[in-house]
Amino acid sequence: MSYEKMLERIEEIVTKLEKEALPIDESLKLYEEAGELVKKCYEKIKECDGKVIEISKNLEEIDFDVDK
Repeated sequence: MSYEKMLERIEEIVTKLEKEALPIDESLKLYEEAGELVKKCYEKIKECDGKVIEISKNLEEIDFDVDK
């Protein structure tokens, strides 16, 4: 599932929990699902951050001086 789809699902869950009087078991199940999705989103952000840092380091190594 893409990062954007995970965020959409988290928003759906939050809206459902806020607006509906759900049985406690269903609420807990949705809360657990949202927690897992948040964890996956955080891991995706960390992964992307690592890639950005790696790309930046590689770009720093390139000599862009075109006058040489």
